[in-house]
Amino acid sequence: MSVSSAAKRARLSGLRHDGPHASYSAIEALLLAAKQDGVPEHVNRRTQHRSRKTEAIAETPYGPLLVDVELPFTDGVQAVTFAHPLSMLWLCARDSAPFAAVLASTLAKHPPEAAPWHVIFYNDEIGLSPLKYDSRKVEVCYWSSLKFGPAALGAGETWFCITAVRSSRVCQLPAGISHVTKAALRLFLLGDHSIERGVMLEVRGQHVCLVAKHACHISDEKAIKETFCTKGASGSKPCPLCMNIVGIESRLAGGYCKTIACHDATRFVLHSDESIRELVREIAGLARGAAAGTVAKARLEEKQQLYGLNHEEHSIMLDVDLRVGLVSVMMFDFMHVFFVTGLYNFELFNLFEYLKHHQVSHSMLESFASRFKLPRCYAAEKLFVEHNWGSDHWKGSASEGLAGYAIVVLFLHSMVVPMGVCKKQIASFVALALVLDLLSMVKSSAVTSDELARAIASHLKACKAAYGDIVVRPKHHMAMHLGKQLAQHGMLLSCFVHERRHKLIKRFMQDRRTLRSYERGLMEDVTLHHIHELAELQIEDSLLGASAAHSTLLEAMRAFRPLAREVKSASRIRVNGLHAAVRDVVLARVDGALTIGELWYCVSLDSDVLCCISLWERVASSTKDHSSTRAFRPCERPRMLSASHVLAPVAFVANRAGDLVTVIVPHFSRAVLT
Repeated sequence: MSVSSAAKRARLSGLRHDGPHASYSAIEALLLAAKQDGVPEHVNRRTQHRSRKTEAIAETPYGPLLVDVELPFTDGVQAVTFAHPLSMLWLCARDSAPFAAVLASTLAKHPPEAAPWHVIFYNDEIGLSPLKYDSRKVEVCYWSSLKFGPAALGAGETWFCITAVRSSRVCQLPAGISHVTKAALRLFLLGDHSIERGVMLEVRGQHVCLVAKHACHISDEKAIKETFCTKGASGSKPCPLCMNIVGIESRLAGGYCKTIACHDATRFVLHSDESIRELVREIAGLARGAAAGTVAKARLEEKQQLYGLNHEEHSIMLDVDLRVGLVSVMMFDFMHVFFVTGLYNFELFNLFEYLKHHQVSHSMLESFASRFKLPRCYAAEKLFVEHNWGSDHWKGSASEGLAGYAIVVLFLHSMVVPMGVCKKQIASFVALALVLDLLSMVKSSAVTSDELARAIASHLKACKAAYGDIVVRPKHHMAMHLGKQLAQHGMLLSCFVHERRHKLIKRFMQDRRTLRSYERGLMEDVTLHHIHELAELQIEDSLLGASAAHSTLLEAMRAFRPLAREVKSASRIRVNGLHAAVRDVVLARVDGALTIGELWYCVSLDSDVLCCISLWERVASSTKDHSSTRAFRPCERPRMLSASHVLAPVAFVANRAGDLVTVIVPHFSRAVLT
């Protein structure tokens, strides 16, 4: 090695050690930017800070990008910073070509003059520490539009953070996050400009009037409870949508009132928006009477308990201008219902509590599952290790739950069913797996609301037969509403995308070491970064982390398509709303038929995104396949395909010789993959 070369390497390495810590990828990105665009004239912290402040108050026809809204905290009126949704929408439509393309495409499919667009709201709490007290923990609120469709809504960039307020401050605000959400909605729907009356946007040189309404709210059960001021899952009336549903051990059960264990949805007496409003108004009247001393406080508390509602003067439900319709906007998040201390977590635990009496243990399942190779998108290798088993539920992540439930079914089929034990418990888990199969297909509109509703009701019935009513949880009842909500909204969203989006918020939370101007600075960073992201937004099939193709691949692609001007490659790709990676085994459509193959590499030739897949040979297995599996022989039959032909990555297990592979295929492909 020459001295000059050694010196260059030492200088490059020193960049990571001479200053504040930065990852290799961060240093690479900064150096590439400096190489391409040059180093800014002024680089000190104060100048960076001033630049951020200036950009954050950019003016639009709808006011500045960030606005401060004064709210009545217990220790006095204080300002809360919001990214004004109309200003943000106007700026991004004008300045972000990729986002403008999404808007234009959506406007063509769903012209606002035919029907208003549907605005979705989401809120959640984000912390940096698992400890209960975290001074930097924040309540966030995002918004988007249902009209963007499942593919676009699966990209975090299409969800706009409207505010982030420290949890410790939210606790000091009357009605808490309900008050914050109300203030956010008022920016959308009330004031000098309202998206309900129409907001003028410049989209690809054309002026369009976008009209929208608040039509959907998705959150986990805790956020729903706090936003709409309901008693929640622990209350006597755990469901905000039903008049007659009570807790499993409620003394009110019987006759008119049904418990959360009821699997017959025809017996639910459903609220309407107006019936909820009447109850809210009634309780508000009693609260005023209690404050004046004309109504006994015990009567107020009794009514709140009976109706499953809490009175909060500043709640979103009491805003007469907004007139929020709880029933019409509600969407339960199936990710939390099933995978976050959810139905899957408890049922898997309960199943093995029965199986252990027949010498079937967690370690046997772990050993069985460890043979399978999972797609890299799940970021999970060991699904059923001992530390994932808690005292009353399986503690794995939602992603691990999605990756593992089909493997559990195969384990039961191959290891337990031949023993002839725990038949009811196995039947219940298989019924649950079918529900999860259908939910995984909802995004593609391949599932009807009635089909989903029947599967969920069948699982609840099977669960009760296996374990008794005592194991039924409020989330079982929440699941019973998913079919109706699918029909109501035309799709079911899940909070996987929001959990991924939280990483952006956390990144900037970690950078803020002091609580001085914490929320204002955080919203400036998040909002400006989002605008930057939208400039490179990719919704359609796209490479992730693309770079110039290496010489060997470049030569091969030039031979394949001589006229291609730009050739890029990547180890990961986003296709059909899913992620796949090189060396993953994938389900693909080839010449009109479905088949399985190994993903060798991903490239873009100008605007075309292509995948090279080595197609495997379908064979008849020597053993009886489960309905979810198919047997293939690995072989080298490379084929260049459009990325859109890649449908999903799959899990698989190879025999000892490696010449026969058993693949778990998605539910939608089982009837045709032969």
